[in-house]
Amino acid sequence: MKNLLCLLLLLLTIAAKAQYPFEKFPAIKYKVIPFKILVSNKTRFLAKSESYKGYAFELEQSDGNDIIRILYKGKYIQQFNEDIGILQITLEVNPALYAADVDGNELVDFKLKTWNNGSGLAGSRMNKAYFFNKGNNKFSFVYFMDFDDQNERDFNNDGHYEIVGRSYLSFNNHGYWVFDLYNFDNKRGLINVSKKYHYPILIQFLEKDNYSITNMINRKKMMQFTKKTPDYYQFMP
Repeated sequence: MKNLLCLLLLLLTIAAKAQYPFEKFPAIKYKVIPFKILVSNKTRFLAKSESYKGYAFELEQSDGNDIIRILYKGKYIQQFNEDIGILQITLEVNPALYAADVDGNELVDFKLKTWNNGSGLAGSRMNKAYFFNKGNNKFSFVYFMDFDDQNERDFNNDGHYEIVGRSYLSFNNHGYWVFDLYNFDNKRGLINVSKKYHYPILIQFLEKDNYSITNMINRKKMMQFTKKTPDYYQFMP
């Protein structure tokens, strides 16, 4: 019995430490900013975030349109009319805005993420919207969808965090998660930097947790599955 308990404790310890290879790199630390839902009915949805460093966000869904407004010290400074997912459903589940300096320019950026309203594997997709602060109260907008809810990682300790993208691949009758890496550039948007860090990596999709890079595909072959940009990518400089 004693040996059995020791074995169980060992297995639990291993499971607790299981992680994807990129999780060994420093993760960005976000300030989580809550939203307050102001209007929620069949025709209109309106939510406003708390203020952080003078900035606040309004999210409105009306007549099938999504509107994102950015305020600074109570004044509207920018607006994006972009579809970033079903706000009314997803924000009532996870009503939060995330703030940190993602691109290393010493200005606060913002991130909004909402789960896709789908079934099966599609329900695991996430809408991600980044608002990169260019200074002078101007923001660039980046949007895409993928399957990852990981925080960004700093692979080379330069303060410019790599965005982890995860897509699904069916290859040789097996399913795989493909992990790519991206950096943000003010003029070009997301840039794939996977090759710089020997990515992408492929991890087989199993019915149990799996964090190991597959040995059924060599690393040279993995390079063929890299994605220049994530799915449904949009960039507004």
